[in-house]
Amino acid sequence: MATHRVRALALSATPARARRWLGLLAFALPVGVVAATLVFALRAEPAFARDVSLWVFAGVTLSSALMWWWLDTRLCRAGVAIEGDRLRVDGGIGRGDFALAELATDGVRTIDLSAEPALRPVMRTWGIGLPGLSSGWFRLRNGDRALCVLTDRGRTTVLRARDGTRLLLSLADPSPLREALERARR
Repeated sequence: MATHRVRALALSATPARARRWLGLLAFALPVGVVAATLVFALRAEPAFARDVSLWVFAGVTLSSALMWWWLDTRLCRAGVAIEGDRLRVDGGIGRGDFALAELATDGVRTIDLSAEPALRPVMRTWGIGLPGLSSGWFRLRNGDRALCVLTDRGRTTVLRARDGTRLLLSLADPSPLREALERARR
């Protein structure tokens, strides 16, 4: 049995800000809106609201907690790793597995997305988009399909696969990826 060395590539920033936003949007906001609505319903129709309010509040709280938990576990999985001769990109929800030899032809560039607007993700097709994190499959402004794990748009590592798929990654240090691509090119 062959063993593959897995090397996780560190992201340039943690998704902590995105996780706070996720908690707010997926849990606190829905529960707060339902709680406020139930307070108004109790004032308007106390007999009916008392019978239904606890069940509605419990249902929304439980479903919001489950949704937050599921998305948060996916968000925590987001990352990039080199495993043997493959580059594995996990966007939390969307993921991809690319042969390093496929990526080696165009090489690696590090760009600032504000300076290259054609490569900005504009439409999320399958992924997570929160302040501080764009992760998963996107369409870029130029129409290309891209798998992104972006925590810092100022330093974005860009690669292109043979099939035209672009990879936009916020890597703390892209040099291990460059070295792996050089080895794959030989």
